[in-house]
Amino acid sequence: MEPWSTLVVLGVGITLFAWFMPRSKPQTGGKVIKDVEATLEQYLAEIELENEKVIESIQKWKQDFSHTNNLREKEIQDMKQQILNLEQQVSSLMNANTFAGTNVEAAVKKADHAVTDDTVIEEFAIQEEPTIHKRYSEVFQLESEGKSTDFIAKKLDMPKGEVQLILQLGERERMV
Repeated sequence: MEPWSTLVVLGVGITLFAWFMPRSKPQTGGKVIKDVEATLEQYLAEIELENEKVIESIQKWKQDFSHTNNLREKEIQDMKQQILNLEQQVSSLMNANTFAGTNVEAAVKKADHAVTDDTVIEEFAIQEEPTIHKRYSEVFQLESEGKSTDFIAKKLDMPKGEVQLILQLGERERMV
């Protein structure tokens, strides 16, 4: 026999043997499907737990925000009440002319920025301090006489820059 025919006969024999041999049915496809389903269920359970944690975090954040917001609203109401009290105090001070000789309009503007009764009183006390012209009357006297800043600085034993600053502040005070 020729080698190719031996090969054909041998192949047909193996094929027939494989055909008639009892088959074992492992049914591995069903097991794989069950494993995939179990894995998916476990994954879905983990996702559900994560979602619950996220929801709890959002609810906690919402409560914190609400609490903070309520505190801020209360602070705003308190500040509005303080402003009303200060406005009443200022109007009563203006009506009573308690602070005679002071610039009432400037005091009202400063009182608008004050927060407590003590600061309002301090603001009025600050208004009564002497002006720069009163404080450095010698500098302004020499300047009105036409003296130079160098001369004024030497005469009063002050630095030239300080004399210039005092004169500039005096000019601003005159404008106001």
